[in-house]
Amino acid sequence: MIFIFSLILGCSSQDPASTPEYATSSKIPLRIGWQQTWATQGQLAVILQESTILQDLGFAPTFVGFSYGAPLNEAALAGEVDVLFTADQPALALCNRDSKWKMIGRLMYNRVGTFVPTSSPIQSIQELHKKSIAIPFGAAAHRETLGALKQSGLDPQKDITAVNMGIQDIATMVVGNAWNTIDAASAWDPVYANLETKKLVRTLAQGTVTSVVVMNQRYFSTYPDSPSRFMEGLELAYREYKSDTKKANARFIKASNLSFTTESLDLAASVEPNILPNENISVTLSDVDKENIQKASDFMHSAGLLPQELNSNTCFWK
Repeated sequence: MIFIFSLILGCSSQDPASTPEYATSSKIPLRIGWQQTWATQGQLAVILQESTILQDLGFAPTFVGFSYGAPLNEAALAGEVDVLFTADQPALALCNRDSKWKMIGRLMYNRVGTFVPTSSPIQSIQELHKKSIAIPFGAAAHRETLGALKQSGLDPQKDITAVNMGIQDIATMVVGNAWNTIDAASAWDPVYANLETKKLVRTLAQGTVTSVVVMNQRYFSTYPDSPSRFMEGLELAYREYKSDTKKANARFIKASNLSFTTESLDLAASVEPNILPNENISVTLSDVDKENIQKASDFMHSAGLLPQELNSNTCFWK
């Protein structure tokens, strides 16, 4: 079905036909920022790139790849993308800096974990008392690790030593067995799944994070149907992914030039209900999702990642 935006001229602050890039095509240009090393959104992004799903919905898509969330946010603020795939905390940080960016739907659920080397004598999260933990500060893994510590009765401010370490450095440390003074670490998929499937780590605590699709309000003010139509496209990408997960994994590995195995990508996707055999596909944000995103906002404020409290309701499209 061809994508027709109703009453474009009447709803727009400018006439799209007067802008050169719109004048040559009946389809609507859309710049999509995605993260090239992040499953499970990687499989979905590659399906959308290699199929005509978005074109059939009336978009003329361009995909812009990023290594991780921070430069993707900077590109969004610089006006270089119209929609992006990201996790809850980067989405909140973006919304806080520019309220025109809105979460329009659910991208996926993804795992984060706190772990130790398989040879470690530490058997539980409680045994991290007075231990050092490598954590990517500001990421969802940071929130989930501190939450697991609190739930176990430990005070993250007093009972452990948190060491700020990027996820690639954590992966290098684990693979090289160079833990030195570090007792435990945290990471997210697919890095986390890759370390697990290679039996290089043993998990002490695991959490699930809600990741989202974010679109610029300036874009959907001009094209009012664009959020719902784009999420329709994502749902169709999920259907293709679900129909042949092995093929979707292979396409993502090839496109990203990753060394991850299909086994690790399947493990990363194991918390995503949209690819389970007997589950209906849904890309909407549930009330529980929104509650968890508010908890993420509260954590970011308490950790000094947001200068003031942020009501996440202001960051949702509707």
